[in-house]
Amino acid sequence: MDHSFSFITSLQYQLKAALAQLAAFQSGKKYQEMHRKEVLSLKQKERQTQEELTLTRRDMVRTRNHWFEVFEDLEKEKGKNLCLRSQLNHDHENSSLPSSRTLQRKKITNNREKTGRKLGGQPGHKEHIRKKQEPTAPVIALPPPQKVLDDPEFKKTSRRLKKQMVNIRLVLEVTEYQADVYYNAKTGERVHAEFPPGLVNEVNYGGSIKAFLSLLNNDCCTSIDKSCQFLSDLTGGKLRISKGMVSRLVREFADRTGKE
Repeated sequence: MDHSFSFITSLQYQLKAALAQLAAFQSGKKYQEMHRKEVLSLKQKERQTQEELTLTRRDMVRTRNHWFEVFEDLEKEKGKNLCLRSQLNHDHENSSLPSSRTLQRKKITNNREKTGRKLGGQPGHKEHIRKKQEPTAPVIALPPPQKVLDDPEFKKTSRRLKKQMVNIRLVLEVTEYQADVYYNAKTGERVHAEFPPGLVNEVNYGGSIKAFLSLLNNDCCTSIDKSCQFLSDLTGGKLRISKGMVSRLVREFADRTGKE
């Protein structure tokens, strides 16, 4: 009896569940639930696929950049090899290198015809001498040697020998301008004489210094640090120019000569 009751109760539950499921299908809720689950599953798969694509693209970009760096390094090394190979092939015949620096150099034959004349300048040839400069100091007249003073037989001739010692020196030239300040007690105004053009700061550097630094930095290809240090050494450490001023010289020159 109890077994029959349990079996009937189980059938009733199964029937109730089947009727509920049938009602869900008939009302469409079951289809909506199944569709919602399927949509969620597809969205999850799509999200995973998108993340995998993002990682793949990132790896591809990283790999591409890495290969670009490798190619650039190879190009640089190739350029260095070509430069070194070109330098190795230089000798006194195709460059400015002296023949003494060429290893296993061949002997240069002298194909000139012998004329029998003496070595050196020939008669009528204009001699090459150092150009004499205009003296910047009083001429120093050397006294006659003691032998001439002791022997009256020596007579002075019209010939005079001249030899010059040429040196250069850098002189620090500083011009200071002073102007008295006048005060008007009634108006509170203060005035002073106008300074010449170019005197803006308490210490101003003239065109000769700027031209000297520009020549070192640009024409002589000297670094800014060495240019400043060289000028400081020439003036005994008195003139110390900032690196910023030297770097601005090219820009100032370009701005002032823009039209030309």
